[in-house]
Amino acid sequence: MKIPEIKDIAVEFINSLHIKFSSLIVEKKDERIWINIIPQNDIPKLIGYRGQNINAMQTILTLILLNKGISKEEFIVFDIDGYKKQNEDKIIKIIQQKIKNIEKYKESQVMPFLGPQERRMVHLYIHLHYQNYVSESFTDERDRTKRILKISKK
Repeated sequence: MKIPEIKDIAVEFINSLHIKFSSLIVEKKDERIWINIIPQNDIPKLIGYRGQNINAMQTILTLILLNKGISKEEFIVFDIDGYKKQNEDKIIKIIQQKIKNIEKYKESQVMPFLGPQERRMVHLYIHLHYQNYVSESFTDERDRTKRILKISKK
């Protein structure tokens, strides 16, 4: 599916939620399709507590796009006023520090608790930018509901 088609579907979706926005940008970056809107008001309400609302909107928009024919390999990131980009930048700084620690201490590093979308982003970032490293998710032995992400050298 081409970017203009995705943009049209995103506009229709946002309008169906009665969200007034001043701009919408759709672009492909790092093997993901970023859809970023700048709403005219209610930004915190749209993002929700710890991003719950924005994540729900991303899930629904992804389902709509899948039903319209987008490939399952295309990963959609729905962002509001750069919220997800800021969070991703913070996680990238943590990854870079963990890589330095691996070099310095010669042992694997564990990332702080991350949600599923954030873990996927870490796996993709390591794959694209640190080919000599590997990231691995596994269940915490003490708390089966938590997933731990470990970065180590190949």
